[in-house]
Amino acid sequence: MLLPISCNKMTQNELPKPQKNELQNQIVKRGTNLSTTTQAFISSFYKGANYTIGAQIKTTDNSVDYLVSEIIINDEAKARGYILTDITGKNPTYFTDVDRSTYKMTVVNISNNTTTIISDIDKTSDYASTNEFDIIKVVEQNNDIDIVERRPFIGNRVECGSCVMGERLCYMVGYFFWIRVTKTEIDSVIC
Repeated sequence: MLLPISCNKMTQNELPKPQKNELQNQIVKRGTNLSTTTQAFISSFYKGANYTIGAQIKTTDNSVDYLVSEIIINDEAKARGYILTDITGKNPTYFTDVDRSTYKMTVVNISNNTTTIISDIDKTSDYASTNEFDIIKVVEQNNDIDIVERRPFIGNRVECGSCVMGERLCYMVGYFFWIRVTKTEIDSVIC
């Protein structure tokens, strides 16, 4: 059975250009625009593994623009690592490796050369809701949230729960790319 095919004389230049929404405009084209210093750091962390730079997205925190790049190891389906640099991709400041098989997240503050390892990430309340810590998607979502409503970008803050029977529990909560990664009870206060 033959189906009729219609053709028109519209040229490539006449085709309507697809419209992009605001979120799509924030995503930078895939590429290797990261500096040799940044790439050297990635290579040293993933010793001997092949990697490619996946999606990249711009974000702003405290009036500073950053570039977040995903790192795909050995053609895995999902990004394994994420690196935060200045907007040019030259100066790395933070790196994270999300090991979804051992449920371990390694966070490196490149600026002061400190490493934090967070275990049992699958048990945190944010693991499922962030598509297993898909940092690019988290940044996309947080770019659209009013800055006053955002969680901390990177760092810790004290959060206290509701008053129950005259007592309120307070926690030190650690965030990385707006994801709650740690929560440690620090005190209880009378309310």
